[in-house]
Order: sequence, then C-alpha cells, then structure tokens
Amino acid sequence: MVIDAGRLRRWRRRGFYSEQALVKRLLSRKYGAVRIPCSNPSQEYLPDVFASKDGEVYAFEVKKQRRYVYIRKDQIRKLFDFLDLIPIHESHKHAIIACHFGKKWKFQEIKKEDFESLKEEEPLRITKSSRGNWKP
Repeated sequence: MVIDAGRLRRWRRRGFYSEQALVKRLLSRKYGAVRIPCSNPSQEYLPDVFASKDGEVYAFEVKKQRRYVYIRKDQIRKLFDFLDLIPIHESHKHAIIACHFGKKWKFQEIKKEDFESLKEEEPLRITKSSRGNWKP
C-alpha cells in the first residue's frame, strides 16, 4: 500500500491531536505532563507522553482509532526502556497504553511480567468496548 504525503500528514496530525488532548486531560487532573514530540517515528525509547503525580511516573503510548488498536511488543518495550532510565523503585513506574476512540478514552496499564509474557508476533489488541485498568 502506497501512502502519499498528504495522507501521512493527516495521520500524524491525528496522533498529535490525541497526544495533546491526553496532556490537557492529565494537567486538568493535577498531573505534571508533557508530550514528547519526536517519539513517534523515532527508534529511540521515548514515550508519546510522559507524566508524574505524587511520586509516580507514567510513560504513555498514545493510539487513535475508531474501534480497536493493535500495539506491538516493541512499542511497549520502548515504554519500559524509558522508565528504566528513571532512578526510582519499579513499583512507582507505570507503562500505559492510552487509546483514543473519538470521545472515549481507554487506558491499559501494562505490568512488566505481562509484557514479558507477550509474544513478538502477537500484538496486544484493545477495543473500544475493552475495560481499561487505569484511570487518570
């Protein structure tokens, strides 16, 4: 499938909007939050959004779709690699997939042991009707 430049710009703009919306949502709930603008195309281990509150730190991978999203293991690995740079106890670090389904958000925290049991070839699937396990 060939993607033209205009379509690629629209796709990236959609992701930018969801990342900005998440930052605003977190800030309104008294989190310190920032969007990391170079994270999406980069091979570096940077999350889309980074946040903290009450001694807890959060790395977010943000996805925008209509009904469901697939998250590959390497995308989740980037979150854990980033969190490993922060010198606090593991219990205060959180890797979260934030799925933006139109007006609805679903948040799925990924525990390290669950991440390690994921197979490389089987992406994690989160649907609009899935139950999230984390609330900001």
